[in-house]
Amino acid sequence: MGEAEEYLLGGTEDEAKEERQSRWDVSKVTVLVVLVLAVASMSVFVGRPQAEVARLASLPGRLRLRRPYAQNVLCYEAEVEGVEDVEFAYRPIGSTQWTWSRTKTLCRLRLKSAHEVRAYRGSELVASTELMTEGIGITELDDEQPFGTVLSGRSSFPLVTVQHIVGSMDETAWVGLLTLDREGYIVWYHEFNTSSTSYAVFDQRDDFNVAVMVEMTTVAPNSELQVIDPVSNDALVSIPQEHCDNTTYAQYSHEAKVVSSSEMVTFSYINRKDYGDYRSLEPLSSQMAEDWLQRQGNETPVEYVGDKLVRWDMVSRRTEDVYEIFDFLNPLDNVLQGSTYGWLDTRCAVDTRQGVEGSHARSAAL
Repeated sequence: MGEAEEYLLGGTEDEAKEERQSRWDVSKVTVLVVLVLAVASMSVFVGRPQAEVARLASLPGRLRLRRPYAQNVLCYEAEVEGVEDVEFAYRPIGSTQWTWSRTKTLCRLRLKSAHEVRAYRGSELVASTELMTEGIGITELDDEQPFGTVLSGRSSFPLVTVQHIVGSMDETAWVGLLTLDREGYIVWYHEFNTSSTSYAVFDQRDDFNVAVMVEMTTVAPNSELQVIDPVSNDALVSIPQEHCDNTTYAQYSHEAKVVSSSEMVTFSYINRKDYGDYRSLEPLSSQMAEDWLQRQGNETPVEYVGDKLVRWDMVSRRTEDVYEIFDFLNPLDNVLQGSTYGWLDTRCAVDTRQGVEGSHARSAAL
């Protein structure tokens, strides 16, 4: 991301107040990580006193908005015809919270809401307009009410990003990431392919791009590592997991943890068949041992599925195995009998086989 995005996503609330307190009596907010919602410019000022309408209409500049990114209907650029060196202030109509930008890129507008946009040159107001952001075609997300509810007090965080699925795992209408502001309104989203995405895990890099692990419902590829530019919503890097042949089953899963400016760690499934036949299962689950015997016979090695920690260099685009959980815990030396074990399908392009899930990792650090 360039200098424009760095300003939009950086800074502190106190710094913004100190910088502009002497010039404008408005509330300041820090813009951190999201982008503008799709907007449609309006040249009228609805519901304002006639004197105010006349004043705004007589300003020397004309403020224009355009949407420059095909993959992101939430990002707009602003300019004032014939006026240089301007800064922009904008807010949802009815809100006292203004967002400021020294660049032409406007961010953090609310989904399907009316906004006021102003342009300043120094302390002089030179242009003003209103805009109405669009919806994204999903009723559950396009609701004009807040998507999230603050139960009491004020949210501790200016922005919260979550994964969200509309529909079900079998019939998905929309799947992606949503960012909510302090009042619970949607101010950014990123959509994944509904026909192939099972779920996504994400983390943010120092340059504000988003590192993502996407587990997929398809078998080739069965998962993918991505770097997303939150302004354009484009995948700058996309590394599919193609290697899967049931003897070395692999699928990225469950984690996307940025550990440096260029590296992320995630998990990958791995299968092992060197712990013996159905009798290796008996100390863990006698019922599963019996099931394996009936399905596979008494000489077929049990296929145990575990987790492998993987380091991804996002610059070279190469992955490196760090270690396997079976190097430290295995079903023979570390017997934990219980009901937590289950069957896991190891799906590959050739066929689908069933293994015993010997571990289930959720969070990683390096």
